Amino acid sequence: MDIVAHTISYGGIIGTITSSTSTQHTQSNSNTNEADISISFPLYNDYCYIQDVGGIIGRAYNSCDINGNSNSGDINITDFSFVDHIGGIFGKGDDVNLCNSNKNDANIKITNISNEIRSVGGIGGYCDFMPKGNNQTIASCYSTGNITATSQTFKQEVNHIGGLFGGFFDYRDGSKIVGCHYIGNIEVTCASGGTIGGLIGLWDSDGDSMTNCFHEGNINLIGWDNQESNHNCYVGGLVGNCAIKKIENCYSKGDITGNGDVGGLFGYLGTSEDTEVNCTYALGNLKSNYGYACGIAAFVNKGSITNSYYIGELNTGVSAADPNIKIHDISDNSRATITNSKKLTKEEAKNQESFVGFDFEKIWQMGEESPKFKTSE
Repeated sequence: MDIVAHTISYGGIIGTITSSTSTQHTQSNSNTNEADISISFPLYNDYCYIQDVGGIIGRAYNSCDINGNSNSGDINITDFSFVDHIGGIFGKGDDVNLCNSNKNDANIKITNISNEIRSVGGIGGYCDFMPKGNNQTIASCYSTGNITATSQTFKQEVNHIGGLFGGFFDYRDGSKIVGCHYIGNIEVTCASGGTIGGLIGLWDSDGDSMTNCFHEGNINLIGWDNQESNHNCYVGGLVGNCAIKKIENCYSKGDITGNGDVGGLFGYLGTSEDTEVNCTYALGNLKSNYGYACGIAAFVNKGSITNSYYIGELNTGVSAADPNIKIHDISDNSRATITNSKKLTKEEAKNQESFVGFDFEKIWQMGEESPKFKTSE
């Protein structure tokens, strides 16, 4: 379906969904969309915006359940000045109560945006997760489509892009993302950027955790032409800016290029408390033209990295003599506590014994070039 309009919220099935009172919740479960969505407004590119677009739901708020939905229709957004929140399942979720077993098998393409893109994700562009109880779990969500965001004018600013969620915020803390993945490529062309991750662009919640999740695909961030525009720009194979408590049994495979801080798993890692990273690995070549390039985490505020490994090559486009350029196999250990973690060769990565600490009885098994989850086909 093609739309030429200045639009607030648009979904392949539902535009906006909400509950009537704070004590009730609305369900949006088991919906399927197979139709492509194309939205443009070429006549007034400098003065128009589109707010929330999703393959199933444009915007969900006030304690909604979003479970078991499926989208296979591509989303194409072009010729706007501002784009707020775009997602394969939902554009924006305020006070989302549950989000499980959603799948997106479609591409998201955003082109010719003259000013700002705020958040884009394969499942949800922006998500405020506020479950009814503590320690809720988001499980078995996946996306397989490519995400592309480009600007022909190079005025564009990008805030948060992720293979699953662009921006994810949990205001109860203690929630878990388990058994989710993204298989696809992310390519962004812009004048200045924010946070880009293989799973989540920005994840801000001190008490949350992620286990048994992965990303496979390349991330390419193009367009910055000076160092000043790279401040606070983070690119990671799993999360661009990761401010949660614990990450365990996760991996990323794919090449990553960016002008800011580039990490095999995290561009920025850490919260007010110690963030724990355990039994993880990143496989792929990393390149940063102006910032840090590190095998696991490019910049660590506070945290520990244990039993974690990097396989690949680290590169910088600026002379290594520049004191502002730092390349590390794992991370800058002046801010991170690193234990039993190191860079592996490709041959070492094929050997189970190289991955000390990994549970090969219950969780992992060896693949052709590195470990994979036992549940993987």
